[in-house]
Amino acid sequence: MTWFREDEMPELITTYAREDHYFGVVRKVINGIAGKYEFGMSEEGYKSLKKILEFRPFDLMPGLEYRYYFMSPVGSYHGTGGYQIQILVIQGNDRKAFQFKVPQTLMSNLTWFMDVASADELTHLKRAD
Repeated sequence: MTWFREDEMPELITTYAREDHYFGVVRKVINGIAGKYEFGMSEEGYKSLKKILEFRPFDLMPGLEYRYYFMSPVGSYHGTGGYQIQILVIQGNDRKAFQFKVPQTLMSNLTWFMDVASADELTHLKRAD
């Protein structure tokens, strides 16, 4: 498996509900400048992202936070509308890629963030810095 540099991948920061709508926050580095961006999603996407962000595969070490990076889509579950994505999970010196099932809309959003090459492409999104 080829490891990517973390600054090349969208980092999954948080997800939350607000006024019956669901949102996620992604950190994206473009030309060495990092920004956090809020994007809308379905309730199903919210639940999937929440499950990813609550995943703790390594030992609980006080003071060491978990970080989650979208690496790539892996494939689809035929006939279900679900997709498999690969997430790099990092805690301190520990890192490992894991696969998660998510709805197509969340997979598409994360893939889009991966492909963004210019900050101009993000101007329609709310900054969450």
